[in-house]
Amino acid sequence: METSIMTMDQARLQLLQLRDLVRDLEMIVNGGGPTKQLLETAPFLDLWQLENRYEKGLAGYAAGHPILGDQYVHTSQVWALSQRGRWARTFTRWYRLGDAIDEVVVKS
Repeated sequence: METSIMTMDQARLQLLQLRDLVRDLEMIVNGGGPTKQLLETAPFLDLWQLENRYEKGLAGYAAGHPILGDQYVHTSQVWALSQRGRWARTFTRWYRLGDAIDEVVVKS
């Protein structure tokens, strides 16, 4: 008996997500970053921090997330993070970043 880790629909979705991720990572490696248009439609993550899990992810208050709406979220794995912490590319999507939680603590 053969067991499947994921359905064919799940595999197709993950393949599309991987293709998008590779395209975006190639753009970053070639000296680019997300376009203004990409970031305008990306969810906004405020009071964010990197999380130590089995993979690096982000946690923070999301605004405009296409699935989760406006709430505290834990993202998928982080693949790219701008040096100034203004955007991130996770496995599934771009994020515009507000203040990191440690920046707020220092500013207080």
